Amino acid sequence: MLALKTRFDWRPLVVLGLVLNLGAYLLIPEWLGVSRQKLFHFAGVAALEFPFMDLRGVATWCEAAANGRDPAATHTTITLPDGTRQPNFLMNYSPVVLWFHALGLRPSTVSLWALGLAVLQLASLWGLCGKLRFRDAVVWLFLVCSPASMLLIERANMDILVFACFVLALVLRGQAWAAVVPILLAAVLKFYPAAGLAAPWRRGGWHQRLASAAGLVLFLAFLYSLKSQLAAIGASLSGQYQSAFGSTVVADVLKNHGTLAEPAAVFLSQALQISALGLGFMGGGIGFFLSRKWPTSVEERASYAFWLAAPMFLVLFVLSNQMDYKWAFLLFMVPAVLGIAQGGVPIWKICARIWLGGIFVYSYWTFFSGEESLRNAIFKQGVMWLVFVLSSLLCGALLARVPGFLKKGEAS
Repeated sequence: MLALKTRFDWRPLVVLGLVLNLGAYLLIPEWLGVSRQKLFHFAGVAALEFPFMDLRGVATWCEAAANGRDPAATHTTITLPDGTRQPNFLMNYSPVVLWFHALGLRPSTVSLWALGLAVLQLASLWGLCGKLRFRDAVVWLFLVCSPASMLLIERANMDILVFACFVLALVLRGQAWAAVVPILLAAVLKFYPAAGLAAPWRRGGWHQRLASAAGLVLFLAFLYSLKSQLAAIGASLSGQYQSAFGSTVVADVLKNHGTLAEPAAVFLSQALQISALGLGFMGGGIGFFLSRKWPTSVEERASYAFWLAAPMFLVLFVLSNQMDYKWAFLLFMVPAVLGIAQGGVPIWKICARIWLGGIFVYSYWTFFSGEESLRNAIFKQGVMWLVFVLSSLLCGALLARVPGFLKKGEAS
């Protein structure tokens, strides 16, 4: 085990830095009389004209459902702060989001809810980081203040609730059944967090794995109840290529830049998905077998956080295009990767450091380079493909430490 030893906890530096960063976006436009959107764009954040647009969309769905209209079948419009109305998407979330109407989510309360989500994200980051040394706190500070991370708060996306549920599961990890509850709540809210059930499973022990299996059964039963809606929800990001990552983004980029015709783009998209799936399995296998000769392990808390997010990231990357703000879930892998990067096994230290460099470059990409040029857009995707392959390698290496996989394996 790698124990994190420090005399002083530097987490306040991370939280204070993010608070000051958020405050700057709120106050500087007032002081200098500049557009809030232009300030965000200057900082590399892909902000829309008005803030909290993802939450505004959800609030509009809630209002429509409360008035007897099905937002999954009927187009709604978002009323913006200046009084204009903007077409909304058909509801492409789990219908569970409509329950937030009973908790007070309305178009008129969006700003209050957005503030609550921002505070929740700050609290979640505090819980995720754990006790930090100064140099690790600096790494965290730059990551949580990056454009990709800020986009999550600027849009007030419901992924903040998923993030918080995962942190709660991390806190409750000592009680298997209790830890599964927030993971399951996150899964019924956005589906993909069900992959986080790998975290209680990987700890070993019949009660942990039984709890994980029970959570999976309940989630599959929930999916079955929504089988008629899954196709529409699954296609919600089809064609999204700006401010996004995923195995098929390159095909969409080439198509939208006029380089590929539609049939060729479809073929390339399928080929990229198959390639990503193959690379994922191959990377995991290589990492697993290399760990026989060069074993690595991380502190138990960091390992649990890693398994909450790593399988989810790999699955999301293969399946479809994901908005940049989902990059924030890579933060759950950071404690384990930092531990490996500071460990004593050269091959894994190198992989971990390149991985950290990759997520740093990707998270700040839009600060230094736009996506308007084809070259820049392709390079950006190349960075996340590198992160994907390295994540697969690290998954394989740590999987070998899970009880039951190797005779001498131990919980990482």
